[in-house]
Amino acid sequence: MKIEHKAAIYSAIVFPGSGYFFTKEKLRGYICLMFSLTILFILMKDAWYKAQTIAQKIISGEIPQDILIIREQISSLPSIYPDNVLN
Repeated sequence: MKIEHKAAIYSAIVFPGSGYFFTKEKLRGYICLMFSLTILFILMKDAWYKAQTIAQKIISGEIPQDILIIREQISSLPSIYPDNVLN
């Protein structure tokens, strides 16, 4: 298997940009890695905020433990980031 094919497979499966490490372009690989981890951190922080907010509402009795209501709460809760950051 050619090194380019391995690089493409690793970029698709492991994380975006991991193929650069196979093609000896480590600087580009580290840039893609940091970019991917930053985006992942932003998305996980927003998901954590929404989960904690909904969990507190369930514990305090504001909303029942109904999956349809919880799903509605997830989509209606505002994000901690502006819309242009997540889009």
